[in-house]
Amino acid sequence: MRDISVTLGQLYRGDSLTVPHLRKKLNADGVTTTTLAEELRLQIQPGWASGYKVVFAKAGDEGPATVPADVVLTLKESSAGDGYRRAGHDLVYTARITLADALCGSILPVHTLDGRTLSVGLTEVIRPGYVKVVPGEGMPVPQPPAGSGKSGAAVGAAGPTGDLRIEFE
Repeated sequence: MRDISVTLGQLYRGDSLTVPHLRKKLNADGVTTTTLAEELRLQIQPGWASGYKVVFAKAGDEGPATVPADVVLTLKESSAGDGYRRAGHDLVYTARITLADALCGSILPVHTLDGRTLSVGLTEVIRPGYVKVVPGEGMPVPQPPAGSGKSGAAVGAAGPTGDLRIEFE
């Protein structure tokens, strides 16, 4: 089992990664092995979460009396400093605004994980701890596989999304 570091943005958008992998392959003599440098192709689906495991069947070491084991890659979210954190299928963004904007209202530009900019209208008086919800702008919800697909293969297109919660400090 190996951990693969990914950003929240990669989990939001989906991504394709090539992971270097060394494995022992049984030679034709049936006794000796050769170490091969291979690549595992990992297709991250939008909406997957930290801790998600991708299994590559029988991609492990071979030996004279050893059946190749499965290789398991576990996604681990690294902090990218983009102001977002995940809460289930919702995204939480922490915003700081001026006192004038908090009292008089304004338009808050929010840069999304897929490169868009949302213009969020602030029409209420904002105080610390206030939460503004933008429906449908959270994490994609991955669809379950349509069958027992091939290891490491795509799981399916993303379906509905969670919400974006903007928290004010």
